[in-house]
Amino acid sequence: MSSQSMTEPATEQRNNSISQNENGKHISFTKTKSVSLKVKNLTIGAVKSQKQTTRIPILGKFIQKKDGIDIESNDRIKTVLYPMSFNIPANSMTCIVGGSGSGKTTLLNSLAHRHFAKSSLCQSGEISYHVADDDSSYHNLQQIRHAYVIQQDILIPTLTCFETLMFAAELKLTKSTTHESMRRLVDEIILELGLKDCRDTLVGDKHNKGLSGGEKRRLSVALQLISNPSVLFLDEPTTGLDSYNAYLLCLSLQKLAKNLGKTIIMSIHQPRADIFKLFDNVLILSKGRLCYGDSYSKLLSHFESIGYPVPELNANPADFLMETKDGPDESN
Repeated sequence: MSSQSMTEPATEQRNNSISQNENGKHISFTKTKSVSLKVKNLTIGAVKSQKQTTRIPILGKFIQKKDGIDIESNDRIKTVLYPMSFNIPANSMTCIVGGSGSGKTTLLNSLAHRHFAKSSLCQSGEISYHVADDDSSYHNLQQIRHAYVIQQDILIPTLTCFETLMFAAELKLTKSTTHESMRRLVDEIILELGLKDCRDTLVGDKHNKGLSGGEKRRLSVALQLISNPSVLFLDEPTTGLDSYNAYLLCLSLQKLAKNLGKTIIMSIHQPRADIFKLFDNVLILSKGRLCYGDSYSKLLSHFESIGYPVPELNANPADFLMETKDGPDESN
C-alpha cells in the first residue's frame, strides 16, 4: 500500500488503528479520501449484431464519434439502461434496488468501470468522481483507489480466515511493509468486520465444515479492504444469506462508510425493512429506467407526493416500492 495515497488518521483513533513501517509512515486501515459520484445522462445499450460492433464504441473503450451516438434511436442497439442522472455523496452507503433484469448489475459495473473484452455494450453520458480532499474530479476511476466484491465467494478452503487475509496482504501491500505491520492491519480488519470469533477457523467447503455463509461473505469484503479503497462496489452481497447475517453484513458496511470515510455502492434485490433503512441513498430501477435516485430520507415523501403512500403499519417499504414500480400485474 503506497504511503503517499493515505490521508491523515481521524482525530479519534481506535486502539491499534495505526501500523507503521520502519520509516514511521502510516500504512494502516485508516480514513481514506472522500469520493462522491456524479452521473449525467447515462445510457447503456447492447449491440444486436456482433458483426457491427467495430463501428460502435464498446463499453470500456469510450471511442466517441464527432456527432455522437444516440443509443435510444439506433436500430442496431437495444437500450439496456435509459437516460438517468443522479448524485452519490461521499462517505455514504447506496443501494441499487430492482427486480431481476432491471439493470442493477449493468449499472453497478458501469459505475465501477468494470468492463469485459468481448462485451457488446455501448455507453453514452458522463460519470465523474470527485475527490473532496484535493477538490479535483476524474472521469477515470483508475485514478482513484477502489475495489469490487463479486457475488460469489472465491476462497481457499484449506486456509483460515487470518491466513487468507495475510496471503492477500502479502500480495497487495508494498515490499517495504513489515510482516508485523501486515499482522496488525489484518487483525484490525478482522475486528472491523466482526470476524474475531472465527479468526483461526478454516474457510471450509461443502465437504469440510468451516466458516458460515455470512462469515465467508464478510471475509470476501475483508479481502478487498486490504488495499484500503475509497470506493467499494458490491454485487448483491446479501444473496444466499439469512436475514440476520445479511443485516450484520450491511451494518458492518455502514460503519465502514461512516467511520472510515468510504463510499459504498451495492446492488441488492429486495432488502428487508431493517436493512433498507441502513442506506443513505437509494436507486430504484425498473426495466432499465431509474424510478428514484436520491436519499432514503426523501424516499417515502416522494412516492407519497405522486400518489403512492407507503402503508405505515406492517409494511416493508422495499416490498411496497418493488410492487409499485412494476405495476400490480407483473412479478419480480
